[in-house]
Amino acid sequence: MAKSKNIRKNPRSQRRAANRSLRKKIKKTFPGHITANSTEDDIKMSEILEQFMEPFRDFDETEDAFRKLITLSILSWNMMLFPEKDRKAKLEGLLTSFPEDIRREGRGIIEQMMSRKERFFSNYKRTILGYELTDTGDGWHLSVASTASSVQG
Repeated sequence: MAKSKNIRKNPRSQRRAANRSLRKKIKKTFPGHITANSTEDDIKMSEILEQFMEPFRDFDETEDAFRKLITLSILSWNMMLFPEKDRKAKLEGLLTSFPEDIRREGRGIIEQMMSRKERFFSNYKRTILGYELTDTGDGWHLSVASTASSVQG
């Protein structure tokens, strides 16, 4: 079995290194975007994403599975930031990249996540740009970078 499913705080230096690494990746991938790790009310986006993913955590028994869960969560989150009329086409486009044998299950999970975003997290309009997952030795530290404000797509 993999590490504990609990995401624990790293020592301060490990968190800083993970955040620096993430900021560097984001600046390279999204030049000119202003990023933030916390919301206007000073809640960390990593904490929000952890809450968002919580009902699906049974699927993250390995590091690879956890990374897939984080990726699906971010895709679902960001999908909900598009205008409602565009979401179905965006979802269909995304699902074409899935292997055919898991499209149906993938659609179900993404639709559940999208519904959860709308129901419980609709007040958060920031696009998630990336994440860094660090092994702390007794758990995981998740760093999340997002746009500093909402982005209309």
